[in-house]
Amino acid sequence: MSHRVALFVCDDLVGLLMLNGIVPMMKRIGLEPILFYTAKHRNRNFKNFSPDEVRFFNVELLNETIIPFLESKNGLNNKALSYRQLAKREGIEIHDTTDVNHPSVINSLIDNDKVIGGVSVRFLQVFEREIIGVLHEKGFFWNIHSGLLPDYKGLLIPPRAIMNGEAEYGLTLHDMACGIDEGGIILKGTLPLNPSKPVLDLYLDTVPLSVEILKNAIQSFLSGMPIPAKIETSHRSRSYYSNPTPEEWAAFKAQGGQYVDPKTIASRLSRLFAEAGTKTYIDLTQEVEIKRSCLFDIPAQFHTQPHIVSVPVVQL
Repeated sequence: MSHRVALFVCDDLVGLLMLNGIVPMMKRIGLEPILFYTAKHRNRNFKNFSPDEVRFFNVELLNETIIPFLESKNGLNNKALSYRQLAKREGIEIHDTTDVNHPSVINSLIDNDKVIGGVSVRFLQVFEREIIGVLHEKGFFWNIHSGLLPDYKGLLIPPRAIMNGEAEYGLTLHDMACGIDEGGIILKGTLPLNPSKPVLDLYLDTVPLSVEILKNAIQSFLSGMPIPAKIETSHRSRSYYSNPTPEEWAAFKAQGGQYVDPKTIASRLSRLFAEAGTKTYIDLTQEVEIKRSCLFDIPAQFHTQPHIVSVPVVQL
């Protein structure tokens, strides 16, 4: 039997796309992923809510439109799949999990002697000491953080990096510890930061990087090489970022920042899941465009079709 690695995922567009690269990568190098999917369940409170655009495009649109559309087609050959489709295609376990710290989850990891570690992929539950310890004893427990540690802990990092005038941004693979984004740093991946690029595009550009840095760390582990987890300190007066306040988000947008380009986002998202020009791509673009038109004061290009009615526009 192959060694197994627990992957912890939730209802997140960028995390799903990362997983569509990570799972096949693990299979190619002889590992068997196990998915623990918590959907919308959280065990932490956030100081501020996510901005409406962020919540809509990264969570609501994915779970209410894109995933139901993909799963209604029953096809497993698209460019990216839902969690359940991915598990079916790759022949791996998926567990719907309300509480990642529940004894049933911990005991399933303890009892499975094939598990050699775990990876949190943009996961929004807090891991408690027991499960962290169990996975460390198995071999490793890492988190893929969408920011460059130690300067950028927390949430929604690219807009903060833009506002701070940074020249680069990226990902950090770090050891899991008690405390959010506090574990030792294993690897970083950096990209040039284009401040005029929509934030969601900046996130999407990090997806291949997540697969690369995780593959490098796993191969080092499997070869018996030591995995250094270096604690770095920040010179910033504040290195943890909560979700932006409405005032902070308004200031970001006043400087020209945007989370998505409303004119192109429907086709942009559809190309992530289907080949351009295919019927799946065309149909999915239409579905996304209809939903998108609810948020932005730009008429949906498909509103001329007779079975579609106009929807009220919500100004952000």
